[in-house]
Amino acid sequence: MIAEGFRIMIVGVAAPPMDDKWLGRIVDEQCVRELEKLYEKHGIHVLFEGGEAESLVLDCPMFPRRMEVVESEKHWDAKSRSGWLEIKRVNIINKN
Repeated sequence: MIAEGFRIMIVGVAAPPMDDKWLGRIVDEQCVRELEKLYEKHGIHVLFEGGEAESLVLDCPMFPRRMEVVESEKHWDAKSRSGWLEIKRVNIINKN
């Protein structure tokens, strides 16, 4: 998906050892390498198929506009070791 031009943001995590640093992170090649290591060590699925995380597609080739997150807030629960990103404001940008 990265090679095809998708821009994806991680907006929720619910699998230790993932922490609040993953919230708001754009999925790029470095991110995928880190996820592969988490899979090898902890069994966290790289595509989050086990519910380990949630993502939001900000842009892809078939979208006529893209989203740019301007303001957000992280919500983290240390007890459950899970959290989500509250997106408060976005810019919608025409690609044409």
